[in-house]
Amino acid sequence: MKRFSAGLLGLGTVINGISVVLRPSDGGFRIYANHQPCANLPDGGYVRNLNEAERTLNRYEKRICASAGSIH
Repeated sequence: MKRFSAGLLGLGTVINGISVVLRPSDGGFRIYANHQPCANLPDGGYVRNLNEAERTLNRYEKRICASAGSIH
């Protein structure tokens, strides 16, 4: 299971060279990949807590990578 750890930009991790960061949003967090919000995730990438973020990361890893890959 992938885990988020503390970094300069907040809680984050790296998947296949893609920086995935949690940024505070409306009492929870929004998932960003390579500094762009992951809008292709359920609820636009919004999660309520760290446990939900880790479950979302593991379940939708391919979508997150595709979202970051489509930016370039």
